[in-house]
Amino acid sequence: FTIRVNKNKFGISSRQLLKKLAEEKIETRPLWHPLYSLPPFKQCFAYKIEFAGRLYREALSLPSSVPLNPSGQQRVVAVIKAGKV
Repeated sequence: FTIRVNKNKFGISSRQLLKKLAEEKIETRPLWHPLYSLPPFKQCFAYKIEFAGRLYREALSLPSSVPLNPSGQQRVVAVIKAGKV
């Protein structure tokens, strides 16, 4: 599952939230790294990429594996809510 973190509304950036979750042993990661910005693809044509960089900066993929039970889900939600400044 993926969330977008609006720093102005939430109070911290997605990367700051990622660090807070990591401190609680909750693994998250940025949504994806846009291919157009990787060295092998810098000279390649990219179509309609205006929003990709913003998504990369703001979006986090949350834990969603099969063994994640309801109490684990609630823990992730609680840490996210506590991360809000």
